[in-house]
Amino acid sequence: MEFDIIKMIQPELIILVVVIYGLGMFLKKIPNFPDWAIPLTLLIISIALTVIYMAVVLDKAFCAVTIVNGVVYGIIIATTAVFTNQLIKQVTVNRVREDD
Repeated sequence: MEFDIIKMIQPELIILVVVIYGLGMFLKKIPNFPDWAIPLTLLIISIALTVIYMAVVLDKAFCAVTIVNGVVYGIIIATTAVFTNQLIKQVTVNRVREDD
């Protein structure tokens, strides 16, 4: 069995990973916005955007299946965006500090 994140997220929803990542970068720049609240905020927004995107853009309508799938995909999308951000930080920012 092969693990592939792209197979876990529908290809049409990959754009939401980029949107959530960008939103996270925006939230990070807001003064007095606590760092601990960023992943939670991204999760909530990701779930909402995913359900709306699936229902409206992908023409799946607002039914129980779309909402449940939207919640699951929204969690995966938010997790992927936050993980990507942390991976970039760990590889670039922390490596620079270790080299000093």
